[in-house]
Amino acid sequence: MFWKIVAGVAALCIVLKRFFFDEPGQSHNARITCSDPYDDYRFYDDDHYNYPTPSYESPLYENPEYSENSDYSEDSDRIIISSASLEWPKITCQSMQISQSLKNEFLSLKTRNLKEKAASFLSKFNQKKQEFGNDMNIFLLSILSIDWTVFINKSIQNNETSEEFCFRCIEKTCIQLIPCLESVMKLRYDSVEQYKQANVAMIIINTMAQIEKEIVSDEQSSITGGEQSTTTDKQSTTDKQFLDMNLRTTTIFTNSQLVHIIFDCSLMAKEIFEKRLQFNNSLVTIEPVYNESNRTDETQFGYITDFFTTITNNESNSQNIGKLFFSMIMTKSSYQKLLPQPSSYFSNQKYRIKRLFYLRPSIRLIETLGYLELNRYESLNSIVKLDSNLFTCSLLPNQMYEQRLNFHSQKPYNIKEKEAIIAASNIVNQSDREKFQILMVQGPPGTGKTHTLIGMIKNIIANSSLSDLDHFHILICAPSNGAIDEIGRRLIAEKETFLHNRSLEIVRIGQSSRIHEDMIPYELDQRINSRLKDNNKNKRMEIRSKIMKEADIILTTLTSCQHSSLDMFRYSSKFFRCLIIDEASQCVEPEILMPLVYKSITKVIMIGDPLQLPATVISNRAQDAYYGRSFFERFDTYFNQQLFTTTIKITILTEQYRMRKEICSFPSKYFYDSKLQTANGSGYNHLININPYFIFDIKDSYESSLQISRLNLNEVKFVCKLFEQIIEKIGYKSNSLTITKLPVSIGIITFYQEQKKTILSQLMKKFPGNLIDQIKIDTVDAFQGQECDIVILSCVRAPDEFGHIGTIGFVRSQQRMNVALTRARSLLCICLHKKKFSKNSIWNKLLSDARQRNRLFSISSTIKDFQLKQMLV
Repeated sequence: MFWKIVAGVAALCIVLKRFFFDEPGQSHNARITCSDPYDDYRFYDDDHYNYPTPSYESPLYENPEYSENSDYSEDSDRIIISSASLEWPKITCQSMQISQSLKNEFLSLKTRNLKEKAASFLSKFNQKKQEFGNDMNIFLLSILSIDWTVFINKSIQNNETSEEFCFRCIEKTCIQLIPCLESVMKLRYDSVEQYKQANVAMIIINTMAQIEKEIVSDEQSSITGGEQSTTTDKQSTTDKQFLDMNLRTTTIFTNSQLVHIIFDCSLMAKEIFEKRLQFNNSLVTIEPVYNESNRTDETQFGYITDFFTTITNNESNSQNIGKLFFSMIMTKSSYQKLLPQPSSYFSNQKYRIKRLFYLRPSIRLIETLGYLELNRYESLNSIVKLDSNLFTCSLLPNQMYEQRLNFHSQKPYNIKEKEAIIAASNIVNQSDREKFQILMVQGPPGTGKTHTLIGMIKNIIANSSLSDLDHFHILICAPSNGAIDEIGRRLIAEKETFLHNRSLEIVRIGQSSRIHEDMIPYELDQRINSRLKDNNKNKRMEIRSKIMKEADIILTTLTSCQHSSLDMFRYSSKFFRCLIIDEASQCVEPEILMPLVYKSITKVIMIGDPLQLPATVISNRAQDAYYGRSFFERFDTYFNQQLFTTTIKITILTEQYRMRKEICSFPSKYFYDSKLQTANGSGYNHLININPYFIFDIKDSYESSLQISRLNLNEVKFVCKLFEQIIEKIGYKSNSLTITKLPVSIGIITFYQEQKKTILSQLMKKFPGNLIDQIKIDTVDAFQGQECDIVILSCVRAPDEFGHIGTIGFVRSQQRMNVALTRARSLLCICLHKKKFSKNSIWNKLLSDARQRNRLFSISSTIKDFQLKQMLV
């Protein structure tokens, strides 16, 4: 008995030693926390901490030359640069300092569950193997080396631009990155490594621009009390939210100049559950807390990688006090400034941590590039090099297969739509299942992309039964919630028509607050709750797994496609057989790659239009380097240049059902080589008895520059006058206070935010609120994918008040112009300054075309009502 007790005690000691006292070289293979606001924390909360599968199988850091007794020095911070090759720095663990008090505190936790989670938290902190290659280290080193207080305090000197300042900071710490930052994105790369480095560099500088924009937006909001920025994915402003925390332990990394540290603080249970989500995966500021005011020159920056709490989920609404631990990475130089004496972390010094920016979306892109390089190299290599074999597909089905094609729909399919549907069905159900292939379908404005997409899904599912495949699933992604919910609503409307013996099983993944109300019943959490009778977490996980496996269609944005609920399928060879990406031309290339982490995806269908607006890129440098060019556009541009005579091509939908022929005429001729045809009756509305197309040259208009936006007051005046005459023309008096629902939809779009705000404010002064609520007033960029019966386009640009003409800036973009000209169904009115816009070649073609068609009208902003009314015939 005695020896059994001794053996038991010895075994316990070994376990505890492994958890808390192992040498840094010993790996626990713990999983990496990838938690973020897009994940459902209720599925891996403190009682059931089910971390998402790591990006790679290997543990995080590796250093075979680790010496426990070694100390870091200034020499270890130096990065050796070889002139023969471009090598990015690697991180290795050099020195570990875990305070005995922290070890004792974790050992004294009351429950086995908490002890296991504490062990996981520490082991992840103490992992050595290189998890992300060099890319993550380059990213963090670059971001954390910037003194972001310069933007907070608006103290950039020497007339530097913000990007010049960031470049100068990078040159000091990570000069190897500069060649990539100074180059442009190629149409084709010779190697995966070149492609990956180029994209990582662009992700870094675009993230820097996003951080700067968020800081500036927050500062302006704090001064003006205006609305918060919504530029990122979702950077909810938290600059006034902070935590006062204690520094507990430190790990030093060599070469990459990084330090890994742990902070903790005591909080009420409810506050812990709020703060852990607000701060995790975020860039934060760190300042020592003194009795006097904090000194700006002591502000440093860190990235919070993980959290651990000493309370359980069922205590979240209690008054219990618990502890919140944050694992954080910062640069060594910042650490040494913050904590000059390494032993001082044993003191009672507190540090104030404020959230600055949510970094997880950018990190997710970098993780994806690294994961695909290691796990799907051949597929990635074919994308990088634009291998012609990747894009070939048969458009003609065999005779037996053709009998099974389902073209039944309330709205019939035209020839080109059928061609796209057949190609999609062939690539998924008829071709080699293991062969990685991509089908590209271009859908110009109004050509029924979503209608065609539904037909593709219907036929893919219906014809999958012809093979010996097991039940498989279709993953549908899009860059925005609006786009993915539009597909979902169309699927719901026809879900009974897809299968003979049951309705279509649909699951929507994402945050319920951003999902359309029609899709809420299909949201994953809602579907689980509908089946769950109690709050048993094990049962919840079981139901979640069952729902996901039963789903025919899984809908998610690209940002959320690596949600933890899908991690169980990452290494499956069967689960996903088909990926469909809608609005594929609106994504930067790393975003398109995100769903490919699922091994079973071998067939990809991309639907988009490279001639409409691309992805939004915040950094001017990244924009100039073509980072905003989508994979769709890169493919189209490259193969158009090669003059191939093979079967490589994009399937193009060529019949549009949105616009009157007069509105479609110019876009078809100048953007689509006159291939865009108008179906009979398109855009006709008997309530709108006005010529469909007008261009108004407002001769007395002038523009004013307002920081980052522009305003044209005389054009605003004319737009309001024009709106008044149009609604009277369709039967509504402007002085009526009893306007009910308008029988037609009206949109007013413009290229500038300030113009949009001013038009809205002026209309609200003159017209009743119930009328203005029915008018869509927005920027052109925000209006992509939308349409209205009547559209008024305010172009803003004009000579300034001194008569200087200048250029038209970003309005020169042909993609932006195409979107602006193709939103109207029945009536399009374009308001501009002819002399200004005639300086640009494509806009001058628009003016010449209108002149030839007698649709160009030169007027003054003070035109009389009766004169304008006479024109609107």
